[in-house]
Amino acid sequence: MDNNTFVSVGHIVRVHGTSGEVVIAPEFDETEIYTEAQLFYLRKRHQYMPVRPESVKPVRKGDRQSFFVKFEHITNRTEADALKNVEVFLPEDQIPQTDSDLAEELQGFNVVSEDGTVFGVVIDVLDNPAHPLLQVKDNDGAFFVPFVEAFILEIDPENEQITTIDLSELKAL
Repeated sequence: MDNNTFVSVGHIVRVHGTSGEVVIAPEFDETEIYTEAQLFYLRKRHQYMPVRPESVKPVRKGDRQSFFVKFEHITNRTEADALKNVEVFLPEDQIPQTDSDLAEELQGFNVVSEDGTVFGVVIDVLDNPAHPLLQVKDNDGAFFVPFVEAFILEIDPENEQITTIDLSELKAL
């Protein structure tokens, strides 16, 4: 595991119950990162200790997501309490590429409609709390396209092209 770069995916905020279950406050919105992990890594004294989850349960309260996790080797509340405030990691290669990461790779891509109408070229990607925004430049200036499924139909990395819905009305705004 020494060749792997680890990424923080959250930290243990508290204990839940008496059987050793802990609550992880996540760093990522993608639930699969947590529910599909075969091993998590806890960092203590600059070393990464592998821990196998016995169960992972996503819990949402209002707009806050957390995960109730039972690790195989933790059998009671006292052992779990010793993990409070410990950071939780996964190997970098187990973190799926996010929309934001992908969007940054799209600079210079042509933006076209399904019928082949060229709308412009991606010149920048802006982080936005809701979702990334592609800044597209055409002969008349620049406009923004939300980087979401409702607007983006297909991404063709080989031809550096993004197929979108008809953006004529969006450009007119």
